[in-house]
Amino acid sequence: MTVGPVPNCDGGGGGPILLRISPNPAGSSANVEALENTCFIRLRILDRFGNLKKEWSYPTNSKRALINLNNLPQGVYFLKAFDGTSWRTISFIKQ
Repeated sequence: MTVGPVPNCDGGGGGPILLRISPNPAGSSANVEALENTCFIRLRILDRFGNLKKEWSYPTNSKRALINLNNLPQGVYFLKAFDGTSWRTISFIKQ
């Protein structure tokens, strides 16, 4: 699944940029990727009620992350990515 736009992590540009989580549906882990010239510094997973389930912070701008989903029960979740300015949210399914 992809969603956009996400602001440019190099401080310029703009336009529609995409964020991807795969696979979707996910098993015990998933890959998160900021496409083109974007990045994130924080990721959060929320359940369908908006409760925070997991959070990761990155010391530098990141374009990719492998996130561990082992302790999450099956269901629909929301992945929120923060680029230092704004949050972007995509949904995914945990099998």
